Amino acid sequence: ITTLFEKGFIYLDALIEKENCKDFIQDIDKLRGIYPYHLNDEDSYAGVFRSPFLNSNNYRDLLLNEKIHNFLEEIFPTNYQLHLSRCVENKETKTAATSEWHRDIPYLHTPSRFPLSISVLTFLSPCKDIQIEILLDSHNKNFYNFKDSEILRLNPNPGDAILFDSNLVHRTL
Repeated sequence: ITTLFEKGFIYLDALIEKENCKDFIQDIDKLRGIYPYHLNDEDSYAGVFRSPFLNSNNYRDLLLNEKIHNFLEEIFPTNYQLHLSRCVENKETKTAATSEWHRDIPYLHTPSRFPLSISVLTFLSPCKDIQIEILLDSHNKNFYNFKDSEILRLNPNPGDAILFDSNLVHRTL
């Protein structure tokens, strides 16, 4: 957890077994025809599926993942609340809403010594290119001048995840 406090993130190898990633992708494909995800006629589709756990046991089980909860219990020893679950689908068209530099909600307007909110980003499919960029130290010492931060470029494998302080500036590509 010290790494999370210092660097703003922890890289988790194989949070999801590689062979199970296709099940998550298939579940999203099934959601395409379920309200409010009638996407075929939506020009404004930004690649975000909110609360996929409502229709998918795989996503529900991911929310209940013991490894994630062990980290959360250490970060927040008194208690914590799961705030939001989304699946962000990045396509070659780069239409996903997360392709711009951003902090995750609920971000703060001032740095904090300890994270007050944690995000978990899981990767489901292989990619030849970089999938995520992180602005190092943007959650603390470069909070106000994050453009001075060094960019860390990552291409996680299917099943890998990044657990990070929601104040860490990042973007998916």
